Formats: sequence, structure tokens, C-alpha cells
Amino acid sequence: MLINVSGHVDEAGTCTLIKDAAFPEPFVSGLQYNAPARGVWNIVHVGMLIPKSHQIYVCAANCLRGVVLTAAEMGTLDRFSTIAVQENNVLEGDMEELIIEGVSDILNKLPQKPPAVLIFTACIHYFMGCDLELVYTELRKRYPDVTFMDCYMDPIMRKSGLTPDEKMKRQLYSILQPMEINKKALISLVTIFLRMKAVNLYGSFVKMDMN
Repeated sequence: MLINVSGHVDEAGTCTLIKDAAFPEPFVSGLQYNAPARGVWNIVHVGMLIPKSHQIYVCAANCLRGVVLTAAEMGTLDRFSTIAVQENNVLEGDMEELIIEGVSDILNKLPQKPPAVLIFTACIHYFMGCDLELVYTELRKRYPDVTFMDCYMDPIMRKSGLTPDEKMKRQLYSILQPMEINKKALISLVTIFLRMKAVNLYGSFVKMDMN
């Protein structure tokens, strides 16, 4: 959310100086506006980390604005598609059909099928009670060579459980399949780490200095 925090502090409390901001509610609750971009890293950037993957966002046109801008800025619109949820989809209750046929249309028009597809549903699907299990079952039946990941563009405030960021990272790792352990290679790797007395943890968005 974007709130003006500069300038004169008026009596209505629509503006708060940084020095006067207090936890946990630095601003008076009121009318707020969505910013067209939300920081350096967002869900589009994270999803693009999976090589050759394709992202499909299913939500209202207003919600699509930020993610479309991000994909355009990254120069990755060829790996990015959208399905707009409109008023008639809400009234007619054809949300499942919209996703299944929309995703199918996108995949059939791509020059080649991506190995992984990230489908981002939004809060409207939960409000409408959309049967996402049916959606993914049908898509996996139609495209057995494509790995579908159920991802979430869910701005609803959470007081417990996984945060949206944690949930997305869990989903991205969910497609990994366990491999047979090579005990000889594992022992050699552990020996090297013990000699180095150091272990690197990979997974941060910040680039590693490999020099």
C-alpha cells in the first residue's frame, strides 16, 4: 500500500512524519491506494528463477497491472501470460472452466510446451469457493508432460500460518523429486566441507560473489 509520509501533518491524520510513526499502527486507517510496483523483488521475479518456466496469472484486470509491469521491465513477457477474471465469471460461476480453458488456450499457442507452469490464482477464487483441485487434475490430465504448480497471488492479511512469501517458496520447491543418494559422493562432499570449515547456503535473492 502507498501512503504519503511527507509534508505537513494535518489534523485528520492522513499524513504522518517518519519521526512520529509508532508501532504497530504508524498510520490512521483510511483510504489507501495500490502502488503500480511493489519493491525490487516480487512474485514475478521469484517465479522467473525457475528456468524455462511459464507464469500464468488469473485475476482481475486491476490486480494484473503490477505483475504485467514487472514482466515487461524484466523483458520476460514471452514467459508470462494472464487470464482476466471478469464480472460475468463471478455471476455465472464458471471460474473453474475459465482457468482450465484459459490455460489450455495459452499452452496450445506457445511455440513449445514449457516444462513447468506456475498458475497464480487470487483471493477472488477463495471467496467464490473455486474448486482448484478439479482445475489442476484436469490440466495434468490434458498435459501430462507439463508440471503445474499452484501458486498464489493472495493479498489477504494473514495473522497465522505461512506468509505469502514462504508459501510461494514452498510451492516452487514442491516440484523437486528426491533422487537416489550416492553415499560415496555424499561422504566426499562432507569431507570437503569439514576441511573448509565452512558451508554455503544458497537460496537468497542476492547474487553470490563467486570470486
